[in-house]
Amino acid sequence: MNLGRRFTLWAGALALALATVAAVVSYQMAELDAERDAQTTLAGLIDAVKNTAAVGAYAGDTVLLEEVANGLIRHPMVGRVRIELMAGAHVQRQRQEAAAPADTPHVDVPLFSPFDAQETLGHVRVVAEPDALAREARRQALRASLPLFALVLLLTLLLNLLAARLLSRPMARLAQQVAALEPGTAERLAVAPRHQQDEIGRLARRTNGLLQATATALDRERELRAEVSVIGGQLRRLIDASSAAIFLLDLDGRLVQANTTLVRLCTGLPDTELPPEHLVRDQFHAPEALDALLRSAVDQGQSQSADLRLSRSDGGEHWVHVLLSPLAGNGGTPLVEGVLYDVTQRRRDELLAQHQAQHDPLTGLRNRAGLNLELDRAIGAAQAAGTGVSLLFLDLDGFKAVNDLRGHDAGDVVLREIAQRLGGQIRRGGDSAARLGGDEFVLLLRAEPDAPWVIDLAWRLTRLLAEPIALPDGGVPVCVGASVGIAGLPRDAHDRDELLRQADVAMYAVKRAGKNGVATPQGPLPPP
Repeated sequence: MNLGRRFTLWAGALALALATVAAVVSYQMAELDAERDAQTTLAGLIDAVKNTAAVGAYAGDTVLLEEVANGLIRHPMVGRVRIELMAGAHVQRQRQEAAAPADTPHVDVPLFSPFDAQETLGHVRVVAEPDALAREARRQALRASLPLFALVLLLTLLLNLLAARLLSRPMARLAQQVAALEPGTAERLAVAPRHQQDEIGRLARRTNGLLQATATALDRERELRAEVSVIGGQLRRLIDASSAAIFLLDLDGRLVQANTTLVRLCTGLPDTELPPEHLVRDQFHAPEALDALLRSAVDQGQSQSADLRLSRSDGGEHWVHVLLSPLAGNGGTPLVEGVLYDVTQRRRDELLAQHQAQHDPLTGLRNRAGLNLELDRAIGAAQAAGTGVSLLFLDLDGFKAVNDLRGHDAGDVVLREIAQRLGGQIRRGGDSAARLGGDEFVLLLRAEPDAPWVIDLAWRLTRLLAEPIALPDGGVPVCVGASVGIAGLPRDAHDRDELLRQADVAMYAVKRAGKNGVATPQGPLPPP
């Protein structure tokens, strides 16, 4: 339903309600007028017959009084007539059997003697007919209401015409123009001259202003989209050319998106090869390490990083630094952003520096710092498992003479040969050899110091190290011996420093006893 019809209906309904109220009021006023007219009519009728009735009352002629009553009752406005005499006689005529309501209009007139105006002979009472009175009231009310209802109908029609002309039709035309407009075009709403200063004109002008603002915004959006497209392409090329691999993972570790660097870095494949969804996880030497890093980043809600080793098909050892950051508030599937860059050379440099810090550059054996680390690990593991650790402290016999007689180069050859012989006697996967400096060496054995094979190894080393050593100059081979001190944990010590000290004490006991032997802090050991 359009606005004009809705306005007409509301206006007509309001006018009809007002007309109904006016009709009710008109009917009530018509009743009052009818009552006044009835009383006037009744008074006139009685005035016309009162002299005749007075004569009949004076003469006591009931026949004459009946004729007077019959004449009055014939009038349509009269409902009941009663003539009462002072002597007690009365005459009554009634149109209906039922008595009229007490508030029905009536007229009472006294009857005086024709010869003495002061003598009252009786009175005449005339009561109006209620039905006639109601018909008269309805007639007067209808006569007053019909013009009013006609006026309401005419007013409703006029309001409909005015609403259609001034409101509904202009609004309908304006709506059709708006519906026909294409967003972003130069077309605008036309405003009729008669609506230049009214609300419809203002609405059209505001709409045109909104259309112009929309067109401007659309043009700006197109420009921004073009700029974003250019920037996006440049950014994509920049990301693809980056030395760091940038990628997105879901919470299950599946690859969602990545730049081409990821392929080159993880697999060495050409950039044109598209990575499979599990490429990232499958290319790590320990995939569970990446899974743990991913879970830690998601659970803690913050970035996590680690150096992890790749397992590339080229067989080389490659290391990458992985940084994983959960993406929060993206409104879709939770993702994790990853950045990965090659740290192979840095890792090699760190391992080399660590090796150099813990190893003797001449012999390749562990130095004092490396031995301390190994001792701490071995002691911790032994104490946790309730086992023991043995330490063989070796000092070469006759090495100073080699340096003095054959030179330091010859001494270096001897030290390297001794280190090689020691390395050949230790077990793999736990035992280790170290050079503390000068001609002092140590063997760390993960075994109880009282184990027979430990003592056998100590005596075997004295014989092995005493074997001749050829020198590069082709001269006479040199021979050195070894004094070996054995200390064990927990038998002789409970920490690293005490263990080293006890082994050193046992070694010097061999030196004092004549060298080239084996001893413990408790005393020298006989050959097997």
